[in-house]
Order: sequence, then structure tokens, then C-alpha cells
Amino acid sequence: MPVLTEEDVAKLLKEPTPEIKAQAASKIAAVHKRPDLTPKERALAESIFRVMIRDADSRVRAALADQLKDNAMVPHDVALALARDVEQVAVPMLHNSLVLTDDDLVELVRTRPASFQMAIAQREHVSKAVSEAIADHGSEDVVGTLVKNPGAEVSDRVGAKIIDLFSGSELVMDQLAQRQALPVHLAERLVTLVSKNIRLQLAESHGILDALSETVIRLGRERATLDLLPVDATAQQIETFVDALRVKGSVTPSMITRMLCTGRLLAVECALSKLCGIPRGNAQALIHDSGPLGLRSIVRAAGLPDGMHELLRVAIPLARRFETVPPAERRRALVSAAIAALGSRLPGDPPRDLEMLIAGLERNDFDLAPERRLEVVPS
Repeated sequence: MPVLTEEDVAKLLKEPTPEIKAQAASKIAAVHKRPDLTPKERALAESIFRVMIRDADSRVRAALADQLKDNAMVPHDVALALARDVEQVAVPMLHNSLVLTDDDLVELVRTRPASFQMAIAQREHVSKAVSEAIADHGSEDVVGTLVKNPGAEVSDRVGAKIIDLFSGSELVMDQLAQRQALPVHLAERLVTLVSKNIRLQLAESHGILDALSETVIRLGRERATLDLLPVDATAQQIETFVDALRVKGSVTPSMITRMLCTGRLLAVECALSKLCGIPRGNAQALIHDSGPLGLRSIVRAAGLPDGMHELLRVAIPLARRFETVPPAERRRALVSAAIAALGSRLPGDPPRDLEMLIAGLERNDFDLAPERRLEVVPS
């Protein structure tokens, strides 16, 4: 075991280069682990640590951190100072140190860049509180690393939050789906969001293949299909897109609902005109007729479930209200408002995302209960 000798001290006093100071830091940190140190000797070593964490050369601090990273007796202020340092100093402490508290780690996740967050996500044990901070503040790669880590505690609430925030990331969704002891309600949400191979594993392992997979896989396919249509698509592009859907028999009530809830009002108008075999201008006049007869007549002519007229009555004004919101914000804001306006009128638990809303509407054949929430203010 390294021991700081008189020769080391003499050399350090004579030639205090960063290299020599780094060697001394390593030796003192290694000595600090010895169980036979007297309280006076340990206090002296810790005083030297407090001098070294202020050294201008990061090599000295990095050498100290490398030796102290797995030392459970290091003073908390020293461990935290090293964890807040530059990356080459901080990462070993963030990844290993048991002296750092959950409060320390949460603060560092919130205030430090991705390399710091990644080191924390890779710790042997990550508490629920730290996992939630990473879900709130971490990048796709960091959150993917967190959910892949078997030592990370991911509560149901954090799992749902990760799905809400990273549903567009196949990397994160696949890693989350492969976690052990995944609650069934999260597994059901994930079926539409993961890759094909993971989807099959997920459905089989949670016993939801027969009950859910056909519906959720179809809804996932619809979501992926609609995502092919650019947000800023021209009227001609939309018409061509809807024509292709109609040929495949894919202009379904759920697809029309998805178009509505993601702000693609022109696509809804085009879809209904195609289903009815009337010019789009005529369809627009019926759709936006202030009375209920216009919507009822076009719903019936299109061969849609009777309940669709009420869904259109509620959702079309909502979609129009969000037309002026910038595209980058429109989709999330409109989806949230649609879930609030429509989901409150479905039986059972409130839907948490668009897939659950559409599945709930389908189960009820798109019939909505009497409106309980008269006004929805966009967030």
C-alpha cells in the first residue's frame, strides 16, 4: 500500500510540479483508507485533501478523485467539491462515491451537463428520486442508460413520465420495455412504441398478446403512417397522402381522430370528402356548419360510427383554436387539450396519452358521454 515518505515530502517541497503533487495526492488518499490510522492522522490527511481540491491544476484533483471515489470515509464536503469539479475530476466520484447523498445527486443532475448525468445514471444503485430527476432533465442517451441499468429504481410514476417525454425514442422505449417487473399498465402503453422484436417479447411476457396486441399494433402503425406526412404539408401533398390511405382502406375513425388530435384539420376535411365522394369545398361547408345537421350528415355519408359526429363537434373547434400556435408547440399542446376535452367523457380511468384516448374511443364505438368539461383552455 502506498505510503507518503519523507522523501516524497522533500520532493514535493522542492519541486511542486502538477505531476509530483498528483502522485502525492494519490498516496495520501490511499493512506486515508487504512483502518489503523489514528484520528489525528486521519484529520491531517483530510486537511491536505481540502488544500488539494483547491489546486489550480486539474491533474492533482483528478488523481485525488480517482483514489477517493470508492472511499466511504471521505468527508462529505470533499466528495461534493470533487463531484462539482470539471468532468475528468467529477465523473469517477459521480459514478462511484457512496458519500454523495440523493440530494447531492439530484442537484448535480439538474445543474450539470450530460456527461455528469450519464455517470450518475450508471451508478450501481440509483434511487427513485434520482431516477425522476434524470427523467426530467436527462437527454435521450442518458435516460436510455438509466432504464437499462438494473440497479436503477424506476417507479411507476417515473416510467409513465419517461413514456410521456420519450415516446418518440425507440432506444429509450425498447430499454424500458425490457426492464424486469414492468407493470402491466406501462407494458400496454409501450406495445405501440417499441420495435417489432421487443413488442413481441413485451406482449408475450405480460400476457397481453391476445387481448391487446392486434389493436395496439394497428394503432402504432397508424401513428407511424401519419408521422410520414410533414406538419407543413401542402394541400396537394395532403390530398395525395389521403388518396393513398383510402386505397389501402386506412381512412378509419381512429385515423381521422388521430388527424384531428394532432392538428391536421385539412387532412380530416380531405378524408371526409373522399369517403363521401364529394368535393372538398362541400365537405368543408358541412364540417364547419354551426348546426349539428352538417356534421351528422357527413358522418353518415362517410359510413362512420354515429358517435363520430359528437367527437368532431368537440375536436374540430379545438383544432382550429390551435392553428395559430407555432408548429413546434402545437402538437403537444393540442394532444393535451384533446385528452382533457374528450378523455373526461370516457368511462374508466382518464387516458394518459393519445393512444389510450383513441383506444378508449374505439372501445365505446366513438360515443362520448354528456360533456362534463365545457371549456378547455389551451396550455
